[in-house]
Amino acid sequence: QPFTTIAPNQQLKTININSDGFRGSEINLTTQENYRIFVIGGSAVFGSGMYTDDETFPSELDNKFKQKYDYIDVINAGIPNITSFDELYNINEKIIQLDPNMIVVYDGANDVHYKRINETVISGTGDDISSIKDFQKYLRTPVVLYRHVLEPMMTAEKPTYHYDSESADLVASLWHKRMTEICTISNEKNIEVVVILQPTIYHGIKPFTDFENSKLNEWDSEKNTAYKKTFEHLIQKSKELNNCSLVLDFSDVFDNTHEGVYFDSVHLNNLGNKIIADKIYEKILPLISLR
Repeated sequence: QPFTTIAPNQQLKTININSDGFRGSEINLTTQENYRIFVIGGSAVFGSGMYTDDETFPSELDNKFKQKYDYIDVINAGIPNITSFDELYNINEKIIQLDPNMIVVYDGANDVHYKRINETVISGTGDDISSIKDFQKYLRTPVVLYRHVLEPMMTAEKPTYHYDSESADLVASLWHKRMTEICTISNEKNIEVVVILQPTIYHGIKPFTDFENSKLNEWDSEKNTAYKKTFEHLIQKSKELNNCSLVLDFSDVFDNTHEGVYFDSVHLNNLGNKIIADKIYEKILPLISLR
């Protein structure tokens, strides 16, 4: 594939990839009456770490729907490390072919981190680790193994990350352009599209636990500030999206949550996944014609 996808038919103890290349069980395409919600995004959607298929937030969302509406299926279309660039391709070339009723795009952090404008990152504006990401793509290595084994071996010294308003605006403008195209394509096919900017540890005013503070302090303050300011460019651009079914800013969704929800800068524990699933359920339920 010209863009990042997941190789189908992989069965591990905690992760199963079905024949369509999505995490979880096979999609039932024979039942036309079912309402299908595809959730696409990076590893925060896919389920970073050693979560089982049932512990990701798309699975939590599916379970919540199944309690009342057994005909609603939530499919985990997350792919570790992808940006809006890959999301557009996967939606246009794969997801739409599977007759979705709704597509939920849950992203933001990867666009901010990797600054991807095409097949590469923007030169000189961030951590130059695109070659490692490509290496990971071919190995299909779980995110935790990559972060704690491969990256330390392959990156002797990480470059500093400086905020640059011009490149941040470019990242946000291109993200906006891709979201607009996703919504336009979906609207033409009568598919509901919900765009959600995900929460991150460096944005919002969440009261942190000691563990979360330790995760935040793993980065220097300049890097945290750069990520936060770049993310704010995306937030502003998201307000200009006017052809999507719903646009949600979840960057401050944990501001009143005192319990720990992060296990690193963007990935959530079980409680965090349950909160996200509850919030998405509450927001998208009015878009669905219930029966």
